[in-house]
Amino acid sequence: MLTLMIIPLVGMLGVATEASSWFFAQRALQNAADSAVMAAATNGCASTIPACVSAKTPYYDAEAKSVATKLGFTNGVANTTVTVTNTATCPDGTPTCYGVMISRLMPINLTRLVGFNGDAPLGSGRAQTVKAVAMARPEVKLDSYCLLALASGGANVEGIRCNGCSKADLSGCKIATNGFARCNGGNLNADSSDAVGNRSDCAAGGTGTTGVDKIPDPYGYLKSNLSSLPACSGVDQTLPGGTLTLGATPTSYCGNITIGANLTIVTPKEGAVLVFHKSLIIPPGVTLTTAKDSGLTIVFTGTNTPGVQHILAGGGTVDVAAPTTGPWSGVAVYQDPALTTGIDWSAAGNSPTWNITGLIYLSKAAVTVSGIVNKASNGHNCFALVVDTFLSNGTTTFLEHQTECPEAGLKPPSGINSVRTALVQ
Repeated sequence: MLTLMIIPLVGMLGVATEASSWFFAQRALQNAADSAVMAAATNGCASTIPACVSAKTPYYDAEAKSVATKLGFTNGVANTTVTVTNTATCPDGTPTCYGVMISRLMPINLTRLVGFNGDAPLGSGRAQTVKAVAMARPEVKLDSYCLLALASGGANVEGIRCNGCSKADLSGCKIATNGFARCNGGNLNADSSDAVGNRSDCAAGGTGTTGVDKIPDPYGYLKSNLSSLPACSGVDQTLPGGTLTLGATPTSYCGNITIGANLTIVTPKEGAVLVFHKSLIIPPGVTLTTAKDSGLTIVFTGTNTPGVQHILAGGGTVDVAAPTTGPWSGVAVYQDPALTTGIDWSAAGNSPTWNITGLIYLSKAAVTVSGIVNKASNGHNCFALVVDTFLSNGTTTFLEHQTECPEAGLKPPSGINSVRTALVQ
């Protein structure tokens, strides 16, 4: 009887001991996966935020694997695999979660006596895969800015400045700079003023944060659109007033272009592009307007030639809404970041007057704003200004805010402040 019972007894003993070891191993794996994914999510960022991903993604996987190693599970050691992703599908269906899976092959010995062979080969024997999966999502607070000064000179550069600010009004607008912000004789009355540098005193009530993370250029990738623009043609010329109907193919001008009388731009639903290799001049009393259901992107490009300007000039009014779809979605004015001369704007918002829906991108320019920015007559309520440095003479006012940016096709520049990280699986 004892001889006949040895095999089932040993099998039962194997099931009890090996299965128990699998259970305890799985619990250890789960604890390690939970800790690793929390570390990844804390030191990474949501995969839907391009600027954050490009800045921090190289660290999230190393962080997770380091934590797993400290807890006894090193990728590639002792039949262990540690897999990390920052595009895991969250329970709500969005691919914005961090995921960690840790698996280990556990050798099978005694349980083979009862016919269990596991699910994987291991050397000359067999093994059972034991794994644990964890998922986390960083809960982030996004500060959407209507003014971002990139301050290419660094945190010690004055990215935003206002002199005699008692009449400035940026209420409803949050501002930020990768340098520092200084306001004299009052402030810009912005809702908040964030700065990488150690001074930021341009918001109402002193609201804002210093020492924030540097905000990468959120629209630098748009320069790839310039490679598909046509060569320019023509010399300095004046466009007559009336109506100008544009097609999907961009129109490119070599010379300085002056708008001779009120001009309305009609475009396809997906918008159109006007490219200027010098300046666009709108004289006093003249208005450049986009028609209803039309969208226009004004691009300034060309060569760095001394004396050549690449700006909107004149004392008239630019009343332009950006396209809401397509490669230039949400972009009203784009200045080629390769330009380094003739790019500064000395009377933006006043000469010409800005009635703009969308983004004005002047990433290398020193911009002085001295007028009132309002929305386009035929556009949504959405405005963002990206410059290298910003100066207000104290009368700057932004009448439009960012309440309709989704309809305008623009994702405004934003800062990223992690609030907490939560396990979701």
